[in-house]
Amino acid sequence: FSPLVSKLKENGKHVIGLGMKDSTSELLVSNCDEFIFYEDLEAPEAAHPRISSDLPKQKREAFGLLLDSLDALQRENVGILWSSIVKETMKRKRPSFTERGHGYRTFSDLLEDAQRGGLVSLRKDERSGSYIVTGLGGGRANGEGGNGREAPAVPPVHSAPAARRRSRRKASVKSKASAPEE
Repeated sequence: FSPLVSKLKENGKHVIGLGMKDSTSELLVSNCDEFIFYEDLEAPEAAHPRISSDLPKQKREAFGLLLDSLDALQRENVGILWSSIVKETMKRKRPSFTERGHGYRTFSDLLEDAQRGGLVSLRKDERSGSYIVTGLGGGRANGEGGNGREAPAVPPVHSAPAARRRSRRKASVKSKASAPEE
């Protein structure tokens, strides 16, 4: 890549290189205006709300998977975090996941418990009755727990008025009425 870097600099471009410390040539590093080694990059730690260590192991695992899945969905810029999408993501991350295996009768029960623990904020969709996750760490009334990080804004769900269906009978009567008589 050194000839490419030289040509770019010849044309007045600012060149930033990336590479591994052990496998990048000194010539390439010295030719670049800036060089970043992968080893020096720190992955930002996911700032999850704190899961209480007092909880049973099953619940801690379920909540950890829930928070990891919500982080993944936010990175993917999924607009509305419907409970069904969250559960699908959890099952994709851990195919053996079942809410019953973690002590919950339904997935909604798991979400409600996570909200009570201050891990997530939920809103119930009026039309479908399903939960929508609206934020991370904002579920406690006393302000404890969580980092207050919010999920993407959730636009209100408005349903379009249902289209009126025409009965076949009226349509067939009209077509007979407009047909020329013999």
